[in-house]
Amino acid sequence: MRDFELQRSERIALCAIVAAALVFRFFRLAHQSLWVDEILSYKAFASVAGVPFWKKLLYDMHGPLYSLFMHFWSAVSESDFWLRTPSAIAGVLAVYALFRWFVEIGRRDCAIPAALFLALSPFHIYYSQELRFYAFLSLFAVLALIAFERFRADPTARSGAILGVAFAGACLSHFSALFLGAAFVVYLVCSGRFRGSHLRYGAMAAAIALLLISPWIYREIWFLRQIHVVDISTLPVGERLRGELTLSRWS
Repeated sequence: MRDFELQRSERIALCAIVAAALVFRFFRLAHQSLWVDEILSYKAFASVAGVPFWKKLLYDMHGPLYSLFMHFWSAVSESDFWLRTPSAIAGVLAVYALFRWFVEIGRRDCAIPAALFLALSPFHIYYSQELRFYAFLSLFAVLALIAFERFRADPTARSGAILGVAFAGACLSHFSALFLGAAFVVYLVCSGRFRGSHLRYGAMAAAIALLLISPWIYREIWFLRQIHVVDISTLPVGERLRGELTLSRWS
């Protein structure tokens, strides 16, 4: 781990950037009502009579970690501001985490500009104000990057376990984070580190992540096995997905 002792100018700049990130992400947070995607997120974590929450969570392939957190968070209040607050907080924390990652990889000269760029990014601000899983994904992805850098520098059981948990957190925020895991493997292979302690404890990290996300992997395999492909042309027009406009070989 790199020396994280900040100079006075760095502390002032970082505090100003984090403060700006906080302001931009909480500014008019509840100005607009929930839109359709946010309502879908709400339905994923809201309690429904007769449906166990754990079952709903298992069917959530778009951010089960976010839904789990929001299930308990929403017990306090269901106002738009309150429901969007976790995303705003995650967005602010991602700004600080990005600064920390650049320090970890030895690019201290880029840490402040990178944090400022993310703090002022219109895209990141937008998604940090939504009742969606994107802000959680960005935060856990950067945390996984930090954990991977520490694992790369010192491959131990501890750093491997932390990497596995951080990567699982990113995957459970959204399964597109699996591409990040693929990037980790490619880096280790291309840098000649895919052996020895890196391979041994990297496999442990992968096993931990796989264990944590395994319920959703099993659920998806079960779901895919229930799919039956049929010849659309044999179905009544009313039952076809797009009727005669379906652009496929089954039309």
